[in-house]
Amino acid sequence: MFENLVELQKELSLSVQELMKLQKTYKEEEHITHDARIKSADADDKLVAVTSCRTSVIHTIGYCRAVRPHKEFNSSWQ
Repeated sequence: MFENLVELQKELSLSVQELMKLQKTYKEEEHITHDARIKSADADDKLVAVTSCRTSVIHTIGYCRAVRPHKEFNSSWQ
């Protein structure tokens, strides 16, 4: 009976060690995932800013063509 308890204690100890290793790995991966989400959000923000800027430039060019319908100006932006 004592031998069975010793064997169970060894198995339990190994299981706890394995669980601790897996917990450490999980926390590291969770940290990496968190950083990736932040970088992704930053990239999305930059994309929105660039798209907004591009749209603004396109509208400005259209406005300039409407206000100053010079032949030279219109041909240089096409």
